Amino acid sequence: MKVKVLGCFILLGALLLWDLATPRQTPKLVMDETRTTTYKIKFLDEALRLVKEDTNIYPKTSIGLNAIYENWDNTKNWQGPYVRKKISTKDSWGRELIYKYPHNCVNNTDSFALYSVGKNGIDECLEGDDIYVEQD
Repeated sequence: MKVKVLGCFILLGALLLWDLATPRQTPKLVMDETRTTTYKIKFLDEALRLVKEDTNIYPKTSIGLNAIYENWDNTKNWQGPYVRKKISTKDSWGRELIYKYPHNCVNNTDSFALYSVGKNGIDECLEGDDIYVEQD
């Protein structure tokens, strides 16, 4: 009986040492470029919608995403900045996101287009591998 108990303690001790000796791998959140860019576009898209909710207009293409951070032309009812911290407007491949209002990419010219040209780097106006968020 003593041999069995001693054997169990030895086995338990060996397992404990093994557990302590093996390096721990912490899980990493891995996101590919497309997913990361999509999340950034969703975030900026929401900020632009807040601008429209307050001012009743989307900023023109020439103003662009700066409307999230600065009141342009003393626009009435602008209550920004709409994000706490300025974030990069580049996609995961280091290219500037494209903002157009009004836009001619799809039939819904009542809204804006905010997108990345995607991995291929070619502006396909919301076609091909361009990354965007569907508009209502």
